[in-house]
Amino acid sequence: MDNRDKNFENNIKNEYINIPESLKPENIEQKLFNMSPEEMNRRSESSDVPYQEIDFAKRSGEKTSADKKKSMGKVVLPIVIAASLIVGLGLGLFLGTKRRSGETAKGEAESFNESDEVIIDEAADEAAAETAESEKDTAKKKTSKKKDKDDNYNKAYDRLKAYYDESQNAMDYTYGVDIVEEAADEAVESEVAENDSVQTLSPRNSKDKVASSDVNKGQDDGSVDFTDTNVRTEGVAEGDIIKTDGKYIYAYDRYTLHIIIYRVQDGKIEKCGGINVLNDDMDAVEMYINGDRLIFIGRTEDSGYMDKTGIVIYDISDRENPEMVKSITQDGMYYSSRMVGDKLYTFSKKSVDLGKMRKKKYKTYIPEIDGDIIENDKILVQDDIHCDTYVVVSAVDLNKGKVVDRLGALAGNGFIYVSSENIYLTDVVFSWEDYSWSNETKIIKISYKDGNLSYEAKGKFPGYLKDDYCIDEHNGYIRLVTNYTDDYSTYNALYVLNKDLEKVSAIKRLAENETIKSARFMGDWGYFVTFRNTDPLFAVDLSDPENPEITDYLKIPGFSEYLHPYGDGKLLGIGHDADLETGRAEGLKLSMFDISDPSDIKEEDKVIMDEYVNANIFEDRRAFMFDSKEGRFGFATQRAWDYTDDNDSRIFYDVFDYDEEDGFDCKLEYKLAIDEYYSYDSTTFSGTRGIIIGDYLYVVVGGQGVVSFDTNKYEQVDECR
Repeated sequence: MDNRDKNFENNIKNEYINIPESLKPENIEQKLFNMSPEEMNRRSESSDVPYQEIDFAKRSGEKTSADKKKSMGKVVLPIVIAASLIVGLGLGLFLGTKRRSGETAKGEAESFNESDEVIIDEAADEAAAETAESEKDTAKKKTSKKKDKDDNYNKAYDRLKAYYDESQNAMDYTYGVDIVEEAADEAVESEVAENDSVQTLSPRNSKDKVASSDVNKGQDDGSVDFTDTNVRTEGVAEGDIIKTDGKYIYAYDRYTLHIIIYRVQDGKIEKCGGINVLNDDMDAVEMYINGDRLIFIGRTEDSGYMDKTGIVIYDISDRENPEMVKSITQDGMYYSSRMVGDKLYTFSKKSVDLGKMRKKKYKTYIPEIDGDIIENDKILVQDDIHCDTYVVVSAVDLNKGKVVDRLGALAGNGFIYVSSENIYLTDVVFSWEDYSWSNETKIIKISYKDGNLSYEAKGKFPGYLKDDYCIDEHNGYIRLVTNYTDDYSTYNALYVLNKDLEKVSAIKRLAENETIKSARFMGDWGYFVTFRNTDPLFAVDLSDPENPEITDYLKIPGFSEYLHPYGDGKLLGIGHDADLETGRAEGLKLSMFDISDPSDIKEEDKVIMDEYVNANIFEDRRAFMFDSKEGRFGFATQRAWDYTDDNDSRIFYDVFDYDEEDGFDCKLEYKLAIDEYYSYDSTTFSGTRGIIIGDYLYVVVGGQGVVSFDTNKYEQVDECR
């Protein structure tokens, strides 16, 4: 016993542990020395017991022969150490491991009774220690996994409940059903298993340019150049009610709820197929064309309400007989979408019924996509956000017709901006103390490479954005122009944030008491317009993100509500003229700005159209047709009402051109026909698009068909209604 591990022995001595008498070290030692040679020999022959020599003469005080010593010399390792280890492990589990119940641990400790004699060697000792440590690590991982599983779901529940409580206090408004607390949640435990069986989807594994060229080049198969949907970011496609691939035009008819396919060539038009959207219970459809796939997205019914978003993929390799490939639904009203390559990203907004939330019934407050609730690690919660609505994002592989990733953000109910690499969600912060919108906006950054949606950063900035043209990503920096209030006055500002959404620089207190009307970022330069009575156009040098500089600003009457790059050194502005004294908006105004010298901006030419009162591009940028190859652009316009003709149409489609010598030139004023049943409504105005394919212009009129013109003399060629 001289080699006994004193430290180990001392560690297991504890006045609170009742060690059986037979297992106490001093008693085991005495039992060993009282053991007969025959009994010791029997134990030494056991195949399960390691052995070593022991001097029996020393035990008995007698001398033994060599034969006796040889036959009796095989014995066990010191049993004291073995017994001590077993007792330590057994009682340690009894006292320190909470994974087992008290009764089980006690039973294990008592199983080492007086008749037991347990033998282990040093290797077994180490293995047991490693096993215990491994079990501890496994327990930690399971606990951590369970904690992670509940973490974001719990955060979402807590924030939604806080919103409910705050809104109750602020508005004294009740939903009629109290949110169930923890005790009541026990009654629905049996339903948790269904929600916990969510499958984890494995995600499938470009630098912003100024703007889309708006012209797709023809291919080697004989197709021709054509204009495409006007988008915010080049390379990031946006859905619309009208699409083309250069050979066919696909138009959504809001009156009949059909998608009509027209074959077009050299100005000739004919219907060749269609899709009945009613069969898919869809409304407010937008479309994409991806090779031989047509994808349409819109609101779809759930329990009689159009409160879900539907994504339907059709194979249109046979344009006369489209075939459905896949139908996907996601929670929430359709908001927007983007397509990059063969991946479609769809955004919807899901409001939670706060009165029906149950903490352990995740489906009552976690959104679903294609039948599965969004995974815990894909739920984002702004800690101090005040809303009851998620932005729900799905990533769909269009080739496979499969959801490859999903995400839900309890935030981002402001503008959505999608760069070539990231998605940005914004929120104007609401103050419950003042019960009003505050003077600050929060922003979340989500990467979306190859369909993998991943949270990257969050931040905030003073003021609020007018639209998604007021935010831009370039070379890893975020540039913003905002409107904010300070000392009871309104100002404008420019902020630069880094990739972690931390402020790098700012220019503040611009254009006091004026509001931002439009903005456009073009590489290292930014341009924005503010307005009160006049139209200051600001130019900002952003080549050094830490030191942005306003190089010039131009004050002219009126304001530009939409800005579009127009070739080298030119910027097109479309807006309204205005009264200098009152600031009251008047007729439409086209301005061409010379920005070739950013320190000396000039209005090179302008045209004011007093009889025009509105343009559909002010409501929807996708309605702007721009042929960058020839410099032509078009949009639908609204004239002042002619009271001399009760049935007179006020809606026109206009096409303009610009020449440095001659200025603006209106090439086409096409008056949209009045339908016998429908008089003027917003559908005709907002739903009209112009498309140039080769040498022909096709005007697709909402609910009225397609009419074509040659682009030489702009004479009508054909129509199909």
